[in-house]
Amino acid sequence: MQIVWFKRDLRLQDSRPLFESLKRCNIERFGVVLPIYIHEPSQIAHPDVSRQHQMFVRETLDELAEDLEAIGGRLVELCGEALEVFKRIHAQHKIAKVWSHRETTNQAGFTRDVAVRGFFSGQDIPFDETPQNGIARGAEVRQSFPDYFAETVRNHTVRDPRGVDLTARFATPPFHSVDPAEIPLAGGADKTYRARGGRKAAEALMQRFFQANTIFAYPKRLSSPNSAFDGCSRLSPYLAYGVISDVEIFQAVDRAVTDANGSMPKAAFHRFESAARFYLDRLAWRRDYMQTFEDQPDLEYKCMLPACDGLRPQTYDPELMARFVAGKTGFPFVDALMRCLRATGHVHMRGRATLASFATMNLFLPVFSGDQDGVARFLARQFIDWEPAVHFPILQLISGTTPFERMMVYNPIKAGFDHDPKGDFVRQWLPELSDLEGGAALQPELTSSHLSQEALSGGYEPYPSPIVDAKASARYAKDRIKRIQSGEPAKEAVPKTGSLVDQPSLF
Repeated sequence: MQIVWFKRDLRLQDSRPLFESLKRCNIERFGVVLPIYIHEPSQIAHPDVSRQHQMFVRETLDELAEDLEAIGGRLVELCGEALEVFKRIHAQHKIAKVWSHRETTNQAGFTRDVAVRGFFSGQDIPFDETPQNGIARGAEVRQSFPDYFAETVRNHTVRDPRGVDLTARFATPPFHSVDPAEIPLAGGADKTYRARGGRKAAEALMQRFFQANTIFAYPKRLSSPNSAFDGCSRLSPYLAYGVISDVEIFQAVDRAVTDANGSMPKAAFHRFESAARFYLDRLAWRRDYMQTFEDQPDLEYKCMLPACDGLRPQTYDPELMARFVAGKTGFPFVDALMRCLRATGHVHMRGRATLASFATMNLFLPVFSGDQDGVARFLARQFIDWEPAVHFPILQLISGTTPFERMMVYNPIKAGFDHDPKGDFVRQWLPELSDLEGGAALQPELTSSHLSQEALSGGYEPYPSPIVDAKASARYAKDRIKRIQSGEPAKEAVPKTGSLVDQPSLF
């Protein structure tokens, strides 16, 4: 019996493990195929994981099971640590081969994979881990993004088994799926307005986005929270959990460009082609971040620039984090972004950078967790599309803990005027300020202690004053980081309490 082990590759389409296993059950006589998914208690309890992630996976698994049944297969869901699950399966039903996609993931996932790989090796069970996202491991040849894109568009066939009866190639499950009531629950609460899991939702978004008018407008709509929700593809959660593959997106972009060529004036087509490349640039960045994390997996808990380890205190004034988490920092644009994120699991790219910059530069909160939660772990639980290999390198860049001299420090007031100049987004998410007109809703000197009649009747408290001085706190952070990057000692030590509140000059 062969096993296809689904992890963060929850799809039938463009699934080499599934395709190759089904092909080989006849050619190489490895036996019929059993698709499984393992609910691992240690992974569910990981501090990166929250209830919204678990529910997104649940919805995706339900659709995956339906799609498998339609072609004659059955998805078996098991609960337990992966190594122990495979030991039990092999003891009762000899495993001929295991297939899965190779993951670039956090330390917990990597350690799990190493342990499972060791067991398979000791039992002489072939384990085929298919590379994905164009990520090279160890001494494997590395392709540039243009070469990877060109190869996948020209030479890669996206196989879709839907509509084919493959019953004879699938195993009759030798055991039952776990009772859902026995699966541990992840921490936190689900988010009412988050993206819904499943292939149908992903395909609907692809159908909507990969049209000429949508791609045309993408570069202009990307940066504002008022336009990004409809102007961006919003495919990141589906990429993060492998509901769709990067190759499927590449080919969709290529089809859109091909269709546009000849159907619009030459000058317009060149602008359209530029917009498509602009979108692909973001996917290239994603791949670069993933390759960086593949090569440096300790970026999950160490600074890329070792001299920055210990830069931020691991113990800090809990009020700083509490007000950041609650969206009550006194900076309207930052707080609107946070409340949107906590309700939906999503904010646009510039919004994410603004939140991360404010937390790590203005509040000087630690990226990594110590005795208290760090920024990375908190944001991991908030983003529905959290992908360790992408987000840890990005957070390192924004927090200034890399060798790169350029620091991504976003002024929390200017960011609001740049991307929400009329204050529409702020008023949508901050009821306390709903009666302030235009840009007044973005100015802390006008919003401090303000409380609209609507918010008063809803039981809200007056909007708070800024928790820090935006310019002084950023200047403090940049000075410390620049001195570390240049090898100079910092002018002053971080207060032993870890709280910037103890430094009045910053407020």
